[in-house]
Amino acid sequence: MLLIQEVSRYRGIEVAVHNRVKTDKRDALKIATLLEAGRLRGIRVPSRRQEQQRLLTRTRQQLVEERSAIKNKIRMKCHQMGLIDPDDTREMSHKLVVEILSRTPSTEFSKRH
Repeated sequence: MLLIQEVSRYRGIEVAVHNRVKTDKRDALKIATLLEAGRLRGIRVPSRRQEQQRLLTRTRQQLVEERSAIKNKIRMKCHQMGLIDPDDTREMSHKLVVEILSRTPSTEFSKRH
């Protein structure tokens, strides 16, 4: 009955408050009655292909946001360590990181390049 209560509350549809017994039969009957009366609208269920496209788009967006966050963290650490000026507005890229590391006196970083 929770689904019907949530949908009903959202749509402004009355629901019996004291009807605490939950059964699929009652839920189905209530939904059918509401649909028949035109009180509920149907929804469009996306196809499998559409869902896959949505998932791909969401995943790409999440990865782009993660990449930006990592770039910002690298930039922040470089500022904290004095490796780049706070006014440096170059995009954080592999080329810039290699440049920064090449200027770093630490042999630990130069071993990797």
